Amino acid sequence: MLLFVITMTSCSNEEIRIKRALKLSIPEYLKAEYKYDSHILLETLLKSNLTDSIASIEQDIQYHKQIMKLDSIRLVDIKHNLHESREQKASTLYYLRSAYDDIIESFEEMEDEVETKIGEHKQSIFEDEKRIEFFTQSMAESESPIVFYKIKHNYKIRGMHKDTTLFLNYKYEIVNL
Repeated sequence: MLLFVITMTSCSNEEIRIKRALKLSIPEYLKAEYKYDSHILLETLLKSNLTDSIASIEQDIQYHKQIMKLDSIRLVDIKHNLHESREQKASTLYYLRSAYDDIIESFEEMEDEVETKIGEHKQSIFEDEKRIEFFTQSMAESESPIVFYKIKHNYKIRGMHKDTTLFLNYKYEIVNL
């Protein structure tokens, strides 16, 4: 009987914390018109899940690094060809120089495309490293095996039914994954 009472108290305490966090997810100007309907615990993310996610993200980082390496080699080749085309244009008779304009323009476009791709890969690596850092820190801070809760929040605002999916950390604070 005592175990039942402790379990029920623990569950209701958890429900209160979740409801409080869900209400905090509503923008301040809409809180007066907010009405809680329900919530569903969709998933609990455990430390083991995050360890697997970190391994997957690290593989993704390695992939981006390999692609960046290949793109860097390609960029060097494009720059070399662009330089040679400009030199050949300069050493060609003036009435034949316009023939090199399209070639030079194509190399310049390829150079811009490859530099853009390299920048996108660098940004992806940066974001992935931040996610790994966030997951690692969250795992270290969590006192239980559960690190995050994935919750579907059903509510009404101005009489309209809405639902959002949120992530709460082990302290029942909203986090953006």
